[in-house]
Amino acid sequence: MIGKRRTQTRKKIFAAFNHFQKPISVLELYSFLHKQVDLTSIYRNLELMKKTGGIIEIDFGDGKKRYELPKNHHHHLICESCGAVKDLKINDESIFNKTKDQGFLIKKHRLEFFGLCKNCQ
Repeated sequence: MIGKRRTQTRKKIFAAFNHFQKPISVLELYSFLHKQVDLTSIYRNLELMKKTGGIIEIDFGDGKKRYELPKNHHHHLICESCGAVKDLKINDESIFNKTKDQGFLIKKHRLEFFGLCKNCQ
């Protein structure tokens, strides 16, 4: 199936995600891989990887899409000053139970926290 093959380009992209350990933009990915992978290949592969579930697209509302590897369900803490992003795990179970009690079926959700990291306070 297209997008699931582990081509050399996809291996390099996965290696970049493992290097950054945070959601990254296309430009961050390209600046890391520019000597190995062209920008068109990055866009094409990200789209395929997104469709097959190999990566997740994230939008922090700043007009810049970011991508990360799927991992255990989590949310993000985003510093509005330096742009640092940290994962935050929250037990969503009580929220899901309350919405279920009200007859509402959640299909997806997004919860991000914006503020200042320790270094920028």
